[in-house]
Amino acid sequence: MKVGDLETVDRAVHALSTIALKQPPNEEDGALGELRTLSVHAAGSQAALAKAAVEEIHEVRATQAQEALGRAGVIIGVDQFLVRAISTPQMVVQIDENWSGEIDSLKWLRWVRAIEFARVKGPAVRRDVLEQLVTMPDLNTIAVVEGQVDAQTLRPLQKMKHVSSMEFRYVPLTPELGDEITKIPMRISLNLMGTGISKEKVEEMRQQLPGLTIDHRQGGFLGVSCINGFDVCRINEVIPGSAAETSGLQRGDEIVQIDKTEIGKFEDLQNAINQKVPGDEVEVKFRRGDALESVKLKLGKLNQR
Repeated sequence: MKVGDLETVDRAVHALSTIALKQPPNEEDGALGELRTLSVHAAGSQAALAKAAVEEIHEVRATQAQEALGRAGVIIGVDQFLVRAISTPQMVVQIDENWSGEIDSLKWLRWVRAIEFARVKGPAVRRDVLEQLVTMPDLNTIAVVEGQVDAQTLRPLQKMKHVSSMEFRYVPLTPELGDEITKIPMRISLNLMGTGISKEKVEEMRQQLPGLTIDHRQGGFLGVSCINGFDVCRINEVIPGSAAETSGLQRGDEIVQIDKTEIGKFEDLQNAINQKVPGDEVEVKFRRGDALESVKLKLGKLNQR
């Protein structure tokens, strides 16, 4: 590399690339490390060829990662992702009950690029899983769903450089775990849904994290969406399988009351439901055409993946 002509340098870089692609996915030194060093510190053709080789390795590894993670049951693709009660389609990495359980398979996550959103669910909510998840280079939004956590589980999240948004959904949280969550370097928002953490503790967390939006909901889920910005709460969509659908609520119905709480707009409905836990029975009064009707139903859980 140091004394050869252009052809020799090219052949040497090709040899290093071949060796680098045979390294384990989590190995950063060796041939790959040498190529990275050359791409930064060498000069002329050496640096140019090394840089091109590193970029090619990244592309090959990204393809290999998609294949290896897919074989292990990790889901990578477009899915609805909930942030601050707003659901949008995003490219998401999801590790859930479909994952094989082989931790070595997750070492490929460091090669998954240009994906900012990840969801860990159920039995996959483990410290060793999160340790691998946070190696994703562009990750900044994480949802932890329907699992059990302790202080040790949260340690990898606390070591991240920054997290834009974090969600804990149907994950039991104690006041002590609330303190641990405040150590995660969150910048924009924290969503706590169905965690059982008290309003008083959440208010304390708000004081500890000024500027961070903390959305605290008890976890009850009705299953309708309405258009914001109107002075009526008219159903725009009924979520399939939700309490709203099974009780017969329809698109176009105008919700006017939840129990004794008057509903004037969608925000009123959200605030009323957010105070309820899954299984709570509520009475929904609504207007359908010219008729005022009511129905009693039991709230469910938000089962978005």
